[in-house]
Amino acid sequence: MSVFKLKEIMKFTSSDLKKFGKDLTLTHISQAKDGMDADGKQFPSYTPRYASRKGARKAAKGQFSTKISPPDLTLTNSMFKEFKLIKTAVSNELSIDYGITNPEQAKKMTAHAKGRFGKPSKKSRVTIRKDKARVVAKRQKVGPEVEKAIAFNFAENIKKNLKRLTNRPTIIRM
Repeated sequence: MSVFKLKEIMKFTSSDLKKFGKDLTLTHISQAKDGMDADGKQFPSYTPRYASRKGARKAAKGQFSTKISPPDLTLTNSMFKEFKLIKTAVSNELSIDYGITNPEQAKKMTAHAKGRFGKPSKKSRVTIRKDKARVVAKRQKVGPEVEKAIAFNFAENIKKNLKRLTNRPTIIRM
């Protein structure tokens, strides 16, 4: 029988955390493309006019998606191409930063969260519909799929550490 310190079992290396961060980033993108917000609810539906334009591939130049239900924020997919792991750090706390660093695409994500749609130009205007806000993440909320991914990654790391430490029955003292 072995006795281990919890700190050894919960240990994350830089490479572990980088892998964890990449998985969380991809899971968050997947969750948003599934049309799920930070609270685990479906994004509000597109307006009928926008849905018909998107479905007919007439909503934007270089349109990537025609999917209208559930709303998935992938008209051109340029915003999600910029959604990446930014940095990770292992110290007393684990730190994983991911998101959009491209200013134009970050503005677009912020506009979605505030319910602002369209581009200001001579031909079109910005529409503000707070009832149509699509929040991908907010303070201390990331959504159910990302929460599950966090728990799964912690469990996998603990499993890896226990395997590394021993192949015998283990007692954990806290």
